[in-house]
Amino acid sequence: SLDVHKIGQKHLFSLGYHIGGIERQGFQMSYSYKGTKTHWQLYTKQANALIPSTNYGVHLGISIKRVFSSSK
Repeated sequence: SLDVHKIGQKHLFSLGYHIGGIERQGFQMSYSYKGTKTHWQLYTKQANALIPSTNYGVHLGISIKRVFSSSK
C-alpha cells in the first residue's frame, strides 16, 4: 500500500491505495485520535465503495486502545 499522512498534534489522517491481500485493490483511509489514556482509530480499506461502479461491499473498522502506563 502507498499512503499519504497528515499528522496533527493528536490527530492523524491517512489516505492511500492498496494492492493485494484479501480485499480487492482500492483506496483506503483512516483517522486516528491519540488521547492521554485512550487512542481511537476509524478506518476503511474500501474507500472506493463511495464510487457506485466499483462498489462491491463495505469494510469499516474501529480500534480502541487503552494505555495504562507509559515508558517515559
